[in-house]
Amino acid sequence: HRMVDPLQTLVSHLETSRPGPGRTRIQGACPSAKALVTSFLAQRTPRPMLCVASDRKEAERFAEELGFFSSLFRSEDPTEQNRLRIMPFPQGLEQPIGPARPTVASMHERIGVLLALLEPEPSTVVVTSIGALRERVPPKEVLRENTLRIQEGQSLDRDGLAVFLHQVGYRRLPVVEAPGEYAVRGSLIDFFPLTAGN
Repeated sequence: HRMVDPLQTLVSHLETSRPGPGRTRIQGACPSAKALVTSFLAQRTPRPMLCVASDRKEAERFAEELGFFSSLFRSEDPTEQNRLRIMPFPQGLEQPIGPARPTVASMHERIGVLLALLEPEPSTVVVTSIGALRERVPPKEVLRENTLRIQEGQSLDRDGLAVFLHQVGYRRLPVVEAPGEYAVRGSLIDFFPLTAGN
């Protein structure tokens, strides 16, 4: 990829300057340059970054541009894991007309981002909108207490797992078809995690 001269100049400046723990202000940048600078900085910081857009469409556009620009700054060293992890944090409540109701897909995505932030990875960027940030989220302590991480090959007590799933709000049904459901069939438990896509 070959960047146009103004963007190359900006990147060169960022590479030579070391922003401190305070605020770094960049003015006069076009919308795409904001994504370029964010991508550059995010891949060089050990902490997650939060990017807030004015609305949902702007957040989606910004996340798409971040994905494009992240390929410009990847290290050529195969041992260096600096791939940018872009995590959209959508608005859970949609309110075209009448009372607002959460959509299932957006709630799963929101929970997935919150759980990932409990143990954040370097080069993570959460992209969201003002509307999404206005919605309440559970405290970190509540998320930790109600999260169960299961590894492949791990032994679990069937009854204990069933009790845990019931306590955190999973619905027991004869057949599991959607996130948040579980079924007990003999010695087996079938459950659909809230963060799973399918």
